[in-house]
Amino acid sequence: MDRNKWILKILMKKGNETVKEIFLNNMSANDISKYKEELIELMDITLSDNIEQKFPEKLAERYVDKMSGYIEDNSAIIIGAFEGKKLVGFIWGYITHVYEEVRVHSYMGAVNPYYRGYHIAKRLMEKQFEEAKNRGIYIIEAMVTKSNQAAYNWHLKTGFEEERVKMRKVLKNDN
Repeated sequence: MDRNKWILKILMKKGNETVKEIFLNNMSANDISKYKEELIELMDITLSDNIEQKFPEKLAERYVDKMSGYIEDNSAIIIGAFEGKKLVGFIWGYITHVYEEVRVHSYMGAVNPYYRGYHIAKRLMEKQFEEAKNRGIYIIEAMVTKSNQAAYNWHLKTGFEEERVKMRKVLKNDN
């Protein structure tokens, strides 16, 4: 097995108990096209979970449409979780610089609700860490919506620390 493909066996406890193989694999530009509809559905889930404001209807599709270019210019790490030929989750990170530090910003990810609770998100994150290290990058950052308490706590539990806090203030319109 090459370093770009990993197998995760999980016991699905929903319905009949069967062992399922979930493959984690770096996604190519062709994969983005092939799994575009599934990626849009998963992206919609993560946007809804993390953005409190109303966001444009086609935002998920616009994000997915940009993924291939980021893969082709080698500025992104996008890993998919597959059951057979079905995409059940993904994680997307991009390379960024903070002064002289090179980092991977773990940007977005989602797991199909049916497959949650089996540590797929954790495994995707671990593979993102591994891929970052393969590229000589040893700092991962993420922006987490505090109101998404599950994601916030999960990041803390997996070793992330608060570095900065983004704040906002809505000003009163006097007109």
